[in-house]
Amino acid sequence: MKRNAFILSLLATLLFCGLCLSQAQAGPTHPPKEIAGLLALWDKLNDRCRGGSGDDQKTWDACDERERTGDQLKARGWCYGEPGQFGYQMEWHKCKP
Repeated sequence: MKRNAFILSLLATLLFCGLCLSQAQAGPTHPPKEIAGLLALWDKLNDRCRGGSGDDQKTWDACDERERTGDQLKARGWCYGEPGQFGYQMEWHKCKP
């Protein structure tokens, strides 16, 4: 009886791991066109915001526009980073429930 339970447990684990691997190999899903456009805009604005001079109004305008674009992404169910991540680790992704 214990042997059967062990075999069933082993099979369930292998099946679960196989599903995880198949999802991981599938790669990230491509966002819809509208989202892809907002992500590209956010990246461009982020570069201007972070790379601009702190005493240039264009830098501040880019930062403000980046925040508005980020709010649009959030309203469409996209999140930036995960709790506990450092800034360099953060990416936009579909929010988890």
